[in-house]
Amino acid sequence: MEAGGDPVDEEVTAGGRGVLAGAFALLAVLARGDGPVGLSELARRAGVPKPTAHRLLTQLAALGAVERHGDRYVVGRLVAVLGGAWRPYPGLRDAIAPVARKLAAVTGAPVAGVCLDAERRERLIACSGDMLPRMNALGFNSIVPEDAASKLLLKCFDAAETEAPLSRLEWRRVRASVSDRGFLVASHTEPSAVRCVAAPVFAPDGRVVAVVSTMVPGTRLPSSVPDTLVQAATDVGRRLGPVR
Repeated sequence: MEAGGDPVDEEVTAGGRGVLAGAFALLAVLARGDGPVGLSELARRAGVPKPTAHRLLTQLAALGAVERHGDRYVVGRLVAVLGGAWRPYPGLRDAIAPVARKLAAVTGAPVAGVCLDAERRERLIACSGDMLPRMNALGFNSIVPEDAASKLLLKCFDAAETEAPLSRLEWRRVRASVSDRGFLVASHTEPSAVRCVAAPVFAPDGRVVAVVSTMVPGTRLPSSVPDTLVQAATDVGRRLGPVR
């Protein structure tokens, strides 16, 4: 009991963890995007006793934080709404969204804004055109595995980056190419040929806080696309203010 206040819920799970931590552990498993997960597997992966997991999931479902489909669970709309409020850099999403829409209209190609989250994973923070169907249950915070150019470009400027998947020499070459041209190109051949192009978004302090990327079908990249993309990324950077 807090002095002069309401009782504090000090209930813990059998593993000695607080109930709130247990609930977030369950949500974290679902948020990995591996598809619907059954109760037993979900409890095991979250490290929460099965009876406790069942009770927590029932409460989370009542709140809209998870959804139950048969005997399996997925992330609910409430988490998507909360996740949509996450801001990797102040004003970034508001700055990048209109630029992405305009660029998609000009190029006729899908456009996305991508950044790294606290766990060094790529996160979609704005999209336009055909990018929309690729969003999973986490909405604008869904991970974007298809865009190789964004992945490499973000890692180029990530101080926490390890050598994988490239060697140090290869990373230096990629960084030099980006510094020289202002963009990065990567190719996909499966399920169909696609050229991915990404350009860095610089914050006022010089840090790369996101990338703007587009995907062009086919093996040939129109010469106007890279320059248009670089200009779009520059426009996003100009819209950003300093962190206060």
